[in-house]
Amino acid sequence: MLGMYVNDYPNCATVEIVATFPGGGTLRGSGAFIGPKGILTAGHIVYQEDYGIAESITIYPGGSNSDYSPLEKDEIYISPDWYSKEKDDKDYAVITVTEKAGAGHWGTMYYGKNASLLEESVYRLGFPTDKSSGSLWKS
Repeated sequence: MLGMYVNDYPNCATVEIVATFPGGGTLRGSGAFIGPKGILTAGHIVYQEDYGIAESITIYPGGSNSDYSPLEKDEIYISPDWYSKEKDDKDYAVITVTEKAGAGHWGTMYYGKNASLLEESVYRLGFPTDKSSGSLWKS
């Protein structure tokens, strides 16, 4: 768990998402800032065939235990193949928020054909649903 570092980049560019569906069901998941106001997440976090599209979505940069203010969704873009067919390989969505968090965002960098990168460690950050809310984990 990375509790004491949630306010530092890149941890704060990883977000905890709380989605509330029609009928009151709530789902918690992870996402990542891909721009100042755009968040990449799984489609199943914002759309469930049995419940529809989430009515409200709250975004917590660095998780609900960080010093960042929660953000509200502006728009949701769901992969058409997830929305209509729930195809596992199309399980993605982008959420835009109404204001910038100032938390930074994940980006890309081209290293060319650099074989030494094959020896580098790679890790992922997220908010596992089997852990307490706001607990950022690294694996």
